[in-house]
Amino acid sequence: QFATITGGSLYTASGTTIKQVTSQGVISVFAGSATQGGLDGTGAAARFWSPWGFTADCAGNLYVGDYYVIRKITPDGVVTTIAGEGGAFTAGNSNGDGTQASFWETGGLAFDSSSNLYVADMQNNLIRKISFY
Repeated sequence: QFATITGGSLYTASGTTIKQVTSQGVISVFAGSATQGGLDGTGAAARFWSPWGFTADCAGNLYVGDYYVIRKITPDGVVTTIAGEGGAFTAGNSNGDGTQASFWETGGLAFDSSSNLYVADMQNNLIRKISFY
């Protein structure tokens, strides 16, 4: 449930927030708030359902499995939904581009050497692939 990002910071989920732990041990809320929901935004303006799996790309972007969706968080804290429909209780298992895809309880995430993102879609018992090109 965590990922190490460029600069040595650790990111972890705490309820409906993503917290950052710096290499100096300083802990702060990086994105999200105590209010649950699926809302893109920057920092505390973003809302998460239930963040779980994490991974990072070589540019320092954090990718989060957020129950029904996959969210991308830039190093500046900008949160966008890159895959999944994202509405309240919109479980599914449809393939499609971006928000046309649907998931049901996303878990672990990992990139392969070709920059494809793999997602454990736990309730559907699937491994899903997201290609960015």
